[in-house]
Amino acid sequence: MQSVEKYIQAPDGTSIFASIKGSGQALVLCDGLGCDGFIWRYLEPMLAEHFQVIHWHYPGHGFSQMPCDADKVGIEDLREILKTVLDELGVEEAILFGHSLGVNVSLDFAVTYPERTSALVLCCGSYADPIATFHDSEFSEYIFEGLNFLTKRYPQMSRGVWRGLLGSGLGFQLAKFSEINGELLRPADMKPYFEHLAKMNVELYFHMVGKARGHSTETQLASIVQPTLLVAGENDTFTPCWLSQRMAQQIQDAQLHVVAQGTH
Repeated sequence: MQSVEKYIQAPDGTSIFASIKGSGQALVLCDGLGCDGFIWRYLEPMLAEHFQVIHWHYPGHGFSQMPCDADKVGIEDLREILKTVLDELGVEEAILFGHSLGVNVSLDFAVTYPERTSALVLCCGSYADPIATFHDSEFSEYIFEGLNFLTKRYPQMSRGVWRGLLGSGLGFQLAKFSEINGELLRPADMKPYFEHLAKMNVELYFHMVGKARGHSTETQLASIVQPTLLVAGENDTFTPCWLSQRMAQQIQDAQLHVVAQGTH
């Protein structure tokens, strides 16, 4: 299937990569943090048979440029970049399909620009700070703060450890131990994720996590009237299933599908 690739200038001047496949109603894929599309490997070709699928990369991700303004990487900033992408492509209204951090971005876009949002598909995500609910443990916040401090204080050392850990295959083993179902997931499916993550700027990664921490659309969920499908993993420890259950209760026209034994 033919794919059109474009570079679109974000409000701060950053060059943002976007690919367009298929035709019909626009459907936008919004990645998780540190992702550049590996999660859509099986879904994107099927979706492109029925929709015009738009997949864009966040600043510092995939083929997009590192942010021109390092502070313009919060949820609100990503929302505005998404609006710019749609404006440049001439898309007035789209279905937003978000995974992980992409759920935060999709929700914020929907409550800010409801007239530009026709429906939502929210997969394994949250409406607020993902670190606060990570493994449902208060220690996660302390661990994040410590790692964020180390990457800023010792950037060169942090980059070496980051690339060594993720590039050695150890990252997959750790993920299998704590985050994913190794019996259901093939290592080859996760390999592109860890390869991309290993190349990513570690300071930007933790900076974006920090920027997302103060953001929430919880009090605005009831204002969302677009048809919404929530997909949650039964055993997701990164964004626990109860987050999707809470969203399903608050969003007016929402349906919830829980994937048995599913993880993040």
